[in-house]
This record gives sequence, C-alpha cells and structure tokens, in this order.
Amino acid sequence: MAERPARYGRSPGRYWSLGNFMGRTLTTFTQLVQQEIASWRRYRRALRAEDQQALDELFAVARRHSAAGAYLARDTPFEVMVLSMMLEQQKQ
Repeated sequence: MAERPARYGRSPGRYWSLGNFMGRTLTTFTQLVQQEIASWRRYRRALRAEDQQALDELFAVARRHSAAGAYLARDTPFEVMVLSMMLEQQKQ
C-alpha cells in the first residue's frame, strides 16, 4: 500500500491511523436526489418535448423539497421525491 502524504505536520501513519479524514463520508440527500434524477435520463429522452418539460417541473419540485427530505431516513430518495411531487399537486 502506498504511503499517504503527511498532513499538518503529522506523520502519515499517525494521521491516518487516528481516523482524521477530511470531507463527507455520507452522500447528502441533495446528491441522492440528483443521482435519482440522472437515473431517469433515458426515460426522459423517450418522452415528447411537452412531457419532458412536465417531468422537469416534477423533478424541480423534488429538488425544492430536498431540505425536508434530508430529515427522513429512507433507503431510496424516490419515495420522498414522489411525496414532494404529490404535495405540490395537492397545493394546486
């Protein structure tokens, strides 16, 4: 295994053995929503232009509610996305 560079004056072994890792270890809910939207790209491309626009609007609603969705722990973000879409439809 290659030795990692020293950080902040610490030796590589000590720094990494203490578990001092920088950055996020979990994917944020916003990133999960973006990944879910990306997984629907092929479906979106197969739709007519006006349906693509409608789908884009639904996905925009899901992104707007991502802060609330971050509080709900689910295996997949799609359930929260659909609930967000239904909430906006109900408000109209």
